[in-house]
This record gives sequence, C-alpha cells and structure tokens, in this order.
Amino acid sequence: MWQSTGKGMQEAFQDLNALLSKVKEMVMLAEKMRQKLLSGSSSQNFVRIPLEKAGGMINLIDIYCLLSRAPGTELISPEDLLQACSLWGKFDVYV
Repeated sequence: MWQSTGKGMQEAFQDLNALLSKVKEMVMLAEKMRQKLLSGSSSQNFVRIPLEKAGGMINLIDIYCLLSRAPGTELISPEDLLQACSLWGKFDVYV
C-alpha cells in the first residue's frame, strides 16, 4: 500500500512539474509578445499598425496569422496565443 501511494505521489509531482514548466513557457511567450508590441519599431510591432487600420479591433485569428508571418517569430499554436493574450493585462500591454 505504501509503495502504491508513493508511486501515485511521484506521478502527481511529475504532472505538477510539467504543468509548472508549461506555465513558465506561457509567461515567457507573453513577455516576448509584450516586448514586440511595446517596441517602437514597425518591423517588430506586428499588431499595432493593423490594429490601428482596423479601427482598434482585430480578430484573434488575424493576430495569429500576423504573428505566424512576422519575421523573427517562432510558430506557436493557437491555444498558446490565446493563453499569452490572456496574460497581456498583467504585463500592461495597451491592447
């Protein structure tokens, strides 16, 4: 019984470590996107100009396409983008 409990605890901590690792990745991605958004360079601030042209509102799908095509950015999943966008408020991003 103790071995079974110990094995279960070990598996739970492995899952927790994997989750914490994913959270760290999301925070790093959100910070990277924040830096790109806040930079003054139009070559790096890939959302600001299309957002202004669209009157201040743009679909998340369009942001994903812009990010995927932006030079110097890595391809991410749509779910990762959604999670990163949800963190923008904590990083004081203007969008």
